[in-house]
Amino acid sequence: MRSIEEAIARFPETCTSVGVSLVDRATLRIIAPCGLEDLFELRLRRNPAQVTYELFLDRLRSKQITRVWPLVSVSYETATPVPK
Repeated sequence: MRSIEEAIARFPETCTSVGVSLVDRATLRIIAPCGLEDLFELRLRRNPAQVTYELFLDRLRSKQITRVWPLVSVSYETATPVPK
């Protein structure tokens, strides 16, 4: 990868594809190649640039995301939700 922007664009979920740095005492630099909407909407969606649907489902199960964060909604690409 050639840049921090490129690296962040490859984070596995869109809502985690965010970087924030302090430029000076009053300025934040926000890098959000997938946007901020999923983060603010508490929506978990796979980043298709990096993660297969199967890996997304495995991460969802192994991290128990819906149990740990019950307010998070999951954007599924199929009609079959992952059991909690």
